[in-house]
Amino acid sequence: MTSNYKFIDEGKQHLHMLDEKPLLGTSTVCNVLAKPLTWWASGMAVSVFGWLNPKNNPVEALKSRASEVLEQIKGLDVEGYLELLKKAYGAHNEKKEISAEEGIDMHSLLEKYVRDCIDTNNGSPLAHDPNENEKVGVFIDWSLENVEKFILCEAHVYSERMWTGGIFDVLYQDKKGKWILGDFKSSKEAYLSHFIQIAGYDLQFTEHGALDNDGNSLRGAEKIDGYVVFPFGAKKFEPSFRYNTEELRKGFESALCLYKLTN
Repeated sequence: MTSNYKFIDEGKQHLHMLDEKPLLGTSTVCNVLAKPLTWWASGMAVSVFGWLNPKNNPVEALKSRASEVLEQIKGLDVEGYLELLKKAYGAHNEKKEISAEEGIDMHSLLEKYVRDCIDTNNGSPLAHDPNENEKVGVFIDWSLENVEKFILCEAHVYSERMWTGGIFDVLYQDKKGKWILGDFKSSKEAYLSHFIQIAGYDLQFTEHGALDNDGNSLRGAEKIDGYVVFPFGAKKFEPSFRYNTEELRKGFESALCLYKLTN
């Protein structure tokens, strides 16, 4: 069965469409929710002026780096210093773009593993590949121990009631029979906003089930028991879970209301 939903992916254009009208993206809605990244962004800016994180570096290293950059700054003219200020101002965004590119690669590897499990092994986790990425290997270890069956990967969902659309990364059944909806994230930890985003997918999945990018039905709606975020940017790659699904679903509806008020 085909719905009037369609996903357009052309260059930088990524649109969820219903009846040829654009839906609000689930992740876009969740951008109204602040993430605790202020200190990280500040650190990226002042690092241009020779700052090192004192949590990770001894005092002598801090002094040495500050002294080195200070001497460089002393040799700058006004134009050079303005260029340095510009670099400091945009440092966080440059780092974010680099991390995003790396995240896309890692995300693709994790997605490929899950899809291979579904396509070639009836959803059951596959064994290790000698050439696999290290973090994919950690995910495989975790999957073999905790996942009974991967059900969907990169599935589309939408809501006519909320006028939203999105793509969730993974749906699986765990060893206890619970249905878990999840996302792969390039962050170093899981944030509340990540779980609220997944709750948005859950609401949409409940309304119309899961679809492919042309609106063909992949699976009907099922009750979701919990949410999981896989923050593969962390040094130790561990999933983070939430089971208060009703509260998080209300959280997404509230975020949607706030988004509409501010846009």
